[in-house]
Amino acid sequence: MGLFSAILAFALALMAVYGMFVRQVEKDVQLTAQTVSIAYEDMDTIFDLSRYATEGLRITLIEPSGAVLYESGEDADAMVNQSELPEVRSAMETGTGQSMRPAQDTDENKYFYAMRLRDGNILRVSMASSNMFSLFLKAYTGWAILIISIVIVLSVAVATLITRRMVAPLKSLAAEIDTVDLSPRSGRVYRELLPFIQELRQNRREKDRLAAERLRMAELWRTYSMDISHELKTPLTSISGYAEIMKGGNVDPETGKRFSEAIYREAQRMRSLINDVLYQAKMESDVPDTLEQVDMLCEAKECADALSFEASARNVTVQVTGESWQLTADHEWIDSIYINLIANAIHYNVPQGSVQVRVYPSFVEVSDTGIGIPQEDIPHLFERFYRVDKSRSRETGGTGLGLPIVKTIADRYGATIHVDSVVGRGTTIRIDFSLI
Repeated sequence: MGLFSAILAFALALMAVYGMFVRQVEKDVQLTAQTVSIAYEDMDTIFDLSRYATEGLRITLIEPSGAVLYESGEDADAMVNQSELPEVRSAMETGTGQSMRPAQDTDENKYFYAMRLRDGNILRVSMASSNMFSLFLKAYTGWAILIISIVIVLSVAVATLITRRMVAPLKSLAAEIDTVDLSPRSGRVYRELLPFIQELRQNRREKDRLAAERLRMAELWRTYSMDISHELKTPLTSISGYAEIMKGGNVDPETGKRFSEAIYREAQRMRSLINDVLYQAKMESDVPDTLEQVDMLCEAKECADALSFEASARNVTVQVTGESWQLTADHEWIDSIYINLIANAIHYNVPQGSVQVRVYPSFVEVSDTGIGIPQEDIPHLFERFYRVDKSRSRETGGTGLGLPIVKTIADRYGATIHVDSVVGRGTTIRIDFSLI
């Protein structure tokens, strides 16, 4: 029995290590594919993909028809159509696909990960990984065959016996756990088992709910991550382009100054974006608010004063009117509401324009005489990274997270937001705290 336990423990440990090894290979390949897909957007030719291929890692570019455009490991023209391979077919249908299969000419396994690019082509990255069991067998062929055979036979026999004995009494009950009649008159269930069955039902429903929630959060995080990557890519591309030109040294002082200013501007944009992302993550965390009595009129005036220099630089006047009233809230969150709303009203205004901040019991309102918002864009205003006027947003350093931050804070306090806007005349955003 001691020998069997040792053998079983060794086999399980070996399988666990191999599983960790395979998962690491999958992670590395997926990360490489995502990195290459971002770089692909800026490549001059598909042959630039060769920069990312290594001895153990192959990169393939495939047309939607399945024809191979580029292959780092062999002649692309000589390769057969790839459309029926599982990872390629899945990428065409859902956006990503993966599979693992033995290599044709070695005793290694190959992990394939494919993803659909913006131009419709399929990028596939593959990596060969040594089969841990085959390596073990090579070193200890005779003993390995004997030990593994014994372990497999005994494990299957013991597992089957134990499982049957444990599951048999509950098998029929488990199959009907959600529909079985629990009333005393049914005679289907012993009265002593009722609490157990009810708890099983509750646990199953909770498990289903948590699974659905995890899937929803995973999809939200995937979309959010892609949005952040896209938003960071633009300033990074600009900075890289300007720096590469300046690196050559053939830049006159005036052009060098202009490029330096552009690099600084894009770096500030990245900094603002990262700060806003971190700020929103903080708001959505479980950290409790530091509640205090906030004078809403006084707070509005302080935030307007903080933005007075920016307003003056854009030739926009800001006026705060209303009545003093108290709200039990976190001082930092209220500041963020005012700063984002007033800053937006300044940035999207016109020369000689004005911003009116009205504060009255149970609501605050910020109006401007700016460019206005088309009606079809209003429902999307509070989506992350949504911009009505992208060129003006880049010019003002906007990150596309200001209004989503305002919406998150309003939701945190049970407040409602109403937007009224006319193109060419201006916008009014009202936050109603009356339901608090």
